[in-house]
Amino acid sequence: MTNDMLMDLQPVLVNHVARTEQLQGLFLYNAAGTWIATSESRWESTLNNADRSYFSHHRSNPSGTALVGAPIISHSSSQWVVPISRRMNDAEGRFAGVVLATLSLEHLRRVLERFDVGEGALTLVVAGHFAARHPLIASDIGKSADALERVLGSANAGFGDARSPIDGIQRFYSFERGRSYPLVVIASSSHDEVLSAWRVSSWLQTLWVLLLCAALLGGVRVIRRALRQRVRAEKELREAHNALAVANARLQKMAQLDGLTGLPNRGYFDRRLARAFKQAQRDGTALALVMVDVDFFKQFNDTYGHVKGDNCLTRVAAALRAVVRRPEDFVARYGGEEMVILLRGPASRAQLRSQRRLVAPSRSWPSHMLDRRWAS
Repeated sequence: MTNDMLMDLQPVLVNHVARTEQLQGLFLYNAAGTWIATSESRWESTLNNADRSYFSHHRSNPSGTALVGAPIISHSSSQWVVPISRRMNDAEGRFAGVVLATLSLEHLRRVLERFDVGEGALTLVVAGHFAARHPLIASDIGKSADALERVLGSANAGFGDARSPIDGIQRFYSFERGRSYPLVVIASSSHDEVLSAWRVSSWLQTLWVLLLCAALLGGVRVIRRALRQRVRAEKELREAHNALAVANARLQKMAQLDGLTGLPNRGYFDRRLARAFKQAQRDGTALALVMVDVDFFKQFNDTYGHVKGDNCLTRVAAALRAVVRRPEDFVARYGGEEMVILLRGPASRAQLRSQRRLVAPSRSWPSHMLDRRWAS
């Protein structure tokens, strides 16, 4: 990635962070851990993240899946964040660096504070470490949650009665684990608060014996109020869980799309090409790649400026997207002013000639990557 491309990427990262309040920052590191792009307006040239556990994980693990790490203190903002990272590879599949998004724990704390838990507590555990809690115990953020995990066990969801390893208070609790990410949300209520409703109910039953219908009516009202509170609390907990799931899905989608053109980015195209190539080999079907390179783009960009250049790339992307109409075909931004079209299935000669008239293959596309069967 050239310096010009990194400069163009800087405002894109800043814009994404500004539009997403859950994000603390977006960062790109090279294979040595040096910062090469970030949503921060300024940063020290000596900063290096090679010592982070997520960086070591991606350097030694070839998987391209996103990693949700334990809470850490950010080098740039000195605030607690949750790192969500992904490995970057070069054209030959070797480790080229890490893409990092950081979620603000302050934002998560504000989300938890929206819920009225009375004498109870709401706790969020990320990757086996305490991330957020209401009411807040700042000294516990980032600490291991092994003691809490031993209380919860290995189930994906459940409830129980135990003494809290955080503050030592006996509580009733319920919890649920994230299906795709190492998240645990725990809601708990103190014994006194929960049993107080039972004590009131017992008194009402005694009064029912003495006062008959009047006491029975009062008991029914108490029970209905308690049920409404429980239903409301469960609904709010589900909404918080859904909000976290939507935020994670949005981040995953952002990692697959090119911010300027809206087309899939290079990393997503590489994975799509690998799957399409294997399927074509298995099924014995044709597979065509069309490389699009905008001629004289550098001269155009230097003459009219980056804004016009970006507009040019956006219009080219829109034109390519309009040309490719079959659902199994695929258009992506390969890098810079280069875009690529992946054509699946048996393509007729007329279709191929039409594609050649619209776009010309780039001289920079490696010849050994082209499947020659599409031209036969």
